[in-house]
Amino acid sequence: MIDLHTHILPRVDDGAESLETALAMAHMAAEHGTEYLVVTPHVNIPSTNGNYWDKDMQRRYAAFRNAVREAGIPLGIGYGAEVFYTDDVPALLADGKLLPLAGSRCLLMEFPFDIDPITVRNALSAVNAAGFVPIMAHPERYRMTAYDPRAIYDWVQSGCIMQMNKDSLLGGFGATVFDTARTLLQHGLVHCIASDAHSPAHRDPCLHEIRDYLTAVSGARDAEILLRENPRRILKGLPPLSQKLVPF
Repeated sequence: MIDLHTHILPRVDDGAESLETALAMAHMAAEHGTEYLVVTPHVNIPSTNGNYWDKDMQRRYAAFRNAVREAGIPLGIGYGAEVFYTDDVPALLADGKLLPLAGSRCLLMEFPFDIDPITVRNALSAVNAAGFVPIMAHPERYRMTAYDPRAIYDWVQSGCIMQMNKDSLLGGFGATVFDTARTLLQHGLVHCIASDAHSPAHRDPCLHEIRDYLTAVSGARDAEILLRENPRRILKGLPPLSQKLVPF
């Protein structure tokens, strides 16, 4: 399996708090079937240090990747970011301060949880106009989606990729998010599922439970598409395989 959204890079955000914790997470991921993951620290959140791509972040990433290799953990590691959208994101992209996922042209994006649909649509259009493919992180967790999930149709049809969190379907974010996640899945509005891992215990990096869940409710082929085939295609710059859109 391939995990496109993790907070495993140590000591940069609210994810892994130490190298030891990060290595434990990497071991768990590999042990439970993840072949490759992308580290996606929170970037560009207002009132923080930004975590922009610079020499310090390059050093941190290289040190972690080397540590995984030296520990003998059979796990490929790529670099990306979970970018908090602000109006200056296109300029930051042009300056090389924001990186898409593992050398692709796909930018993982997040928003305030009370964001409105029009603002999201404008942001997705701005990123697309800058030459990147927007990936919306965990759309099932936004209040607007729970209120009216039909807004997702517009974004998917405009070329936005939807990345769901595995814990949303496993009950980790409560009943409302679970119901929204299940609705999006049933209507073909999900392209890939990732861990959004933050620690070994809470929001862990293991994908085997969601693979088993998807296999039970949708079939083994859908599980393969959402957890391996589409993430692989995204990283190669290919369009994800689309599920059949089911009208509400």
